[in-house]
Amino acid sequence: MKKQNQSKHTKPYEWSKGTYTAGEIINNEWIYYDYFGNSNIADENRFEENEQKFSWKMEEEKFNYYRTLVYFPKHISIIKNQTSTTDTQLKKYVCSVILKEVNDETREANNKKRRKHEMSRMPR
Repeated sequence: MKKQNQSKHTKPYEWSKGTYTAGEIINNEWIYYDYFGNSNIADENRFEENEQKFSWKMEEEKFNYYRTLVYFPKHISIIKNQTSTTDTQLKKYVCSVILKEVNDETREANNKKRRKHEMSRMPR
């Protein structure tokens, strides 16, 4: 699927029918909009009244499409920080809360592949 640029969203956090624009492509880059909070479950921090907003992107656009990469703070770039925390802490939050499920699935798939490869190399 070819990426298509969209016009810049004027109000990315504007809620409509219980949801908001969580990401868009601007200048051929994915930009993500999210909310910071105390919960370790990202969806519990996403609500209209939450004023702790931030936007972020991958350090390199190609990281959005990698299937074996476990994301770490070094892979994240904070664009706008309207939270009570630092950019460094926000990058950790993105990896440990927002991308937790993706990271866990990737880790498991990588480990499974590694175990399978190791088993095929064992002498019989």
